[in-house]
Amino acid sequence: MPALEQDELPADEDERKICAQLHESVAKTGNAAYIKEMNEETAIRFCRGYVFGSYKKEKLTREVAIQKTIDVLHKCLEWRVQRDVSTLCERDMPKRHLYKKLWVNGVSGVDKNGRQIWVLHTPSKKIMTQLTGEELLLNHFKDFENLARRKTEHALKRGYPSFKHVAILDLGQESMALKVVQYMQKTLTFLPKGSKEPMPIHQSFYPECMKTLWIINTPLVFKAIYTAVKAFIHPVTREKFRILGSDYLQKMAEEGISKDALPKYLGGTGPDPEGFHYKVSREYCDTQIVCHPLRQLHSICTEKSVTLYSLSPADQGVRRQGRGDQNGRSPW
Repeated sequence: MPALEQDELPADEDERKICAQLHESVAKTGNAAYIKEMNEETAIRFCRGYVFGSYKKEKLTREVAIQKTIDVLHKCLEWRVQRDVSTLCERDMPKRHLYKKLWVNGVSGVDKNGRQIWVLHTPSKKIMTQLTGEELLLNHFKDFENLARRKTEHALKRGYPSFKHVAILDLGQESMALKVVQYMQKTLTFLPKGSKEPMPIHQSFYPECMKTLWIINTPLVFKAIYTAVKAFIHPVTREKFRILGSDYLQKMAEEGISKDALPKYLGGTGPDPEGFHYKVSREYCDTQIVCHPLRQLHSICTEKSVTLYSLSPADQGVRRQGRGDQNGRSPW
């Protein structure tokens, strides 16, 4: 087994003292919902992410860093209680099927250290018109809470913490538009009571959750978009980025991400992310090919009759069989 890294170690003595202060600050609020929501994992992540992370890089004194961390922590608890975030995994979300088609994502495996590999596509432009901001927010954080739960379950099996995941953002499946990025930045926020400016939920309330973000199959236009938005990304977060074209397999392998942890469509052997385009069944074959992009399927199914259909019959739209429809038009 590889040597444990910092995020996989239990809290040391210094961290435990700060975690105790965070717990005490929540207890002093007298808010039963906050107290119920608070746990040791949250305390460790906020301690490492803020006190020993971003605030340390800003060269704040320990006392100031702890107080600022407490302030963000309480706002995080306010958001979690107000949105009942702890129950998102069990709740039925509005337009769930549609959301999964418009923003494909899912876990495909684990890296050499057992971190969950979370694969995402860029959201479709239709997400701005076919879902309300509330529907988008709830569905997205249901996905993120499901990911957090997987990490907790995996940690219990391994016997040591597993706070961080590895994210892979594939830009090769859906074009990235600046207006979509801006819409997401505006929508995935929370305005705490008494605050004038909304806070970005991911960046503020989920510290120490991501080990690395691989951005792959990047088109030329991405550079312009990234230049426009990187000023809004904390330097600590930017350090985790790996930006590549189509030459990602070898570099991922060097950082402990083997092919069995990657989805099939990216050249691995793991499962493709939920909602990934189409499910394909091939006649005269003993095996099924699931969720390959249509253009890739064109080279796979040159001589076999195939039936293509979407994940949900309600979202099916047009069903095509074979290499062309009834008028001989090719589905590709």
